[in-house]
Amino acid sequence: MAAASSPSAKATPPAATTKAPTEEERNIAAELAAHHKHERLLAAQPWRRRLEECEALRTSFFAIPREDLCQAAADRCKNSMLTEEEVIQLTYTLYCGPTGQTFYNAILLNMPWTERVEHHNWYVADRLGNSFIDQHGRKIETLKWPLFPPDQAYSSLNLRLLTEPIMGAGPQRRPAVYKEPTGGAYTVPVVTDARGAPYVELTPVEDAFTMQQRRVAALERQMELVLRDRAQQQPSPKPKPKGKGKGGKGSPRGGQEPEEIERSF
Repeated sequence: MAAASSPSAKATPPAATTKAPTEEERNIAAELAAHHKHERLLAAQPWRRRLEECEALRTSFFAIPREDLCQAAADRCKNSMLTEEEVIQLTYTLYCGPTGQTFYNAILLNMPWTERVEHHNWYVADRLGNSFIDQHGRKIETLKWPLFPPDQAYSSLNLRLLTEPIMGAGPQRRPAVYKEPTGGAYTVPVVTDARGAPYVELTPVEDAFTMQQRRVAALERQMELVLRDRAQQQPSPKPKPKGKGKGGKGSPRGGQEPEEIERSF
């Protein structure tokens, strides 16, 4: 005869299994943790927000092709939108390579402005070749203003600088190919097209809008993380408890619906 089982003996329930998070869930959790840590850092050091904006803008600048920078430089020079010093700077940063940059650093650190312009002009003339030197050497020797970069895009500007008389009076006379000092203000130039008709050059305005658009895009990317974080942290809405009235369970007043109550008044 089989022995009766003890009533105290009970079957052991199976252990509950925990579902392992997926790789996507782990990535989201890590991203949110990094975002919270970053927000705490910004709260402690608010200046980092501006630092990140500048870093984002700098990264977008690094992606600009050199050809686009050269075209932008040529457009500005043709519209008299750069100062003499800016013309010299772009000559060595865009057109003359490491050797030219070393030369510019040397004259910048060791020479006053007048000597710097003189050596710059002979450097540009040398890059443009012997025929250019033979044709304009006498004028270059006494030229007090910097030549434009040794590139075909600036041939007409250099020719104007070497052949056209300087307009104006007094010691502050300056060639029209350079930007006029404006005391810090910015002006939009009025130029003429091939037919001689005047028009406003809006390239600097367009560039300013492009820069602002890049800043806005960087800020929008940061906002996406914040909004997604808030959406995941927002608690689900709790159901409202039903009121108890005289006319019935859950009715606000005597069994009437809210619309009926409003009409009864």
